[in-house]
Amino acid sequence: MKKKIEAPPPSTDGALDKIVNRVSQFTKVQRILICVAMFLAVTALFANFSFKPKYEDYTRLNTELAELETKLNEYQKVATLLEEVRKKKEEAEVKYKKGLRLLPDQEEIPELLDGVAKIGKDVNVGITSFRPGEKTTGAELYAIKPLNIEIAGSYHNIALFFDRLAKLFRIVTLLEFKLEPAKRSTQVGADSDLLAATMKANAYVFVENKPSEPKEGGQAAGTDQGKEAATKADENAKPK
Repeated sequence: MKKKIEAPPPSTDGALDKIVNRVSQFTKVQRILICVAMFLAVTALFANFSFKPKYEDYTRLNTELAELETKLNEYQKVATLLEEVRKKKEEAEVKYKKGLRLLPDQEEIPELLDGVAKIGKDVNVGITSFRPGEKTTGAELYAIKPLNIEIAGSYHNIALFFDRLAKLFRIVTLLEFKLEPAKRSTQVGADSDLLAATMKANAYVFVENKPSEPKEGGQAAGTDQGKEAATKADENAKPK
């Protein structure tokens, strides 16, 4: 029986020798160019499979960072404006409270009378009469409360009274006044230099505008004009 003879494996040394012999036949310049080409090929593979994805991620993250910084700057501007608006709101509230002190939303006649009486006591002026009149509408935001005041005192003290009245805790305007020698009934003691002053002034009351609800027939509810019209209609309807 014949034995099968296996062929020896191809020798790699021979192939390598052929490559070396082939390369040795190249000139020095050609060998350098081959090395450069191989280096560029390896570099291109590295750039394509490793560097390029990382560079794309880096570019994307930089873009996102720039967008976030832009939004952050916008939010900081809004926060700054919001803080300024909050400060202005607080200042406006303080001014509003001071304004309500000068222009209260209620008539506060007893408090006003106490203030006038205190001024008279401080400057040694007697309050002989204090008669508030009917409130009238002055404008959209305030109403007028007429005041008729009679006082008695010396000329100097009456002048001080007017000055203090102008600096009262609420707005009071002096419209007119009349000076005359005080009558014996209004004199305090027997001082003949006392004067009687009769004056008319206006106090002001804050009026908040509220939307009126229409009644049936198109009339506004809660308005003075509607009440006056209804009163006149009732009077005209009564038999004379």
